[in-house]
Amino acid sequence: MTNGFTYQFPIKARLALSLRLRAKAFPEVVWAACLVVVTAMVSGFFTELHADELARMAGFPGRTEVPLLVLLLFVAAGVLAVRALNARRIFERMTSYATYRIAETMRLLLFMTAAILIFNFYPVTAIMVVLLALLNDIPIMMIAYDNASFARQPVRWDMTRVLTIASSLGIYGVLESFVLYWIARDYFALPAPELQATIFIKLLISGELTIFLTRNTGWFWQGPLPNLKLVAPCVANQILGTLIVVYGVAMAPIGWQMALFVWGYTLISFFIANAVKIAAYGLIGEVGALHKRHLARIERHVAA
Repeated sequence: MTNGFTYQFPIKARLALSLRLRAKAFPEVVWAACLVVVTAMVSGFFTELHADELARMAGFPGRTEVPLLVLLLFVAAGVLAVRALNARRIFERMTSYATYRIAETMRLLLFMTAAILIFNFYPVTAIMVVLLALLNDIPIMMIAYDNASFARQPVRWDMTRVLTIASSLGIYGVLESFVLYWIARDYFALPAPELQATIFIKLLISGELTIFLTRNTGWFWQGPLPNLKLVAPCVANQILGTLIVVYGVAMAPIGWQMALFVWGYTLISFFIANAVKIAAYGLIGEVGALHKRHLARIERHVAA
């Protein structure tokens, strides 16, 4: 079926190794590639005339001793593997967004509801809620362009992990918001309008920083680093929000001293929240390991 010259490296061994590695990392891709090959061969789409081009696509400089069917399988698996890789990155972005959205919803709703019911105090006004929604929209959309890692194996939704991490971040966010509320009310003795503006800027800063917590399972500075398209709107929004509360646009001004205090408090809380997230992932790993050991004991008992 082929001839010409024999490549200087063992081509068949190279193709076999490459296909084996792709089958291990992308088992779904190999089956799809086989379907593509069978469809192409049955329809007669690829003939011997395509051997040179397939060889170049496979990374060989000319016609090889490898059958056309194997070359076609190799090329199809390579193309589909790239698509699968991109799909897994998109899935990681979706997981990050889902975790962030649930955590932020819990943080806002639980804090606002508890403040109203327990303290009979509205922590933010209607205009502040609208500003929070508008300022958060652009960074949320930029998650689609963020750098993301990819799983080495096929992935599926793990809602236990998503809900556990989101709940941990959300509950911690409620607690840190109440701590700032008590400090601003009792220590700084801020009047209600300034207290609302203080809570607003805290919710804005901590909310957008949460995006960087849900991107990975470790510390926020660990890879992959965020894309500039995500970082730039987050920084711009927080600067704009700071200027709004400092100079009192649509709310009472709080001045630079209080704004900088909120920034310092929120950044310290951000590191603590990161530690909470890592602890939650550790707990999930421990529970998973315990479950696997339990299943192994049952299997040994049944086998005996």
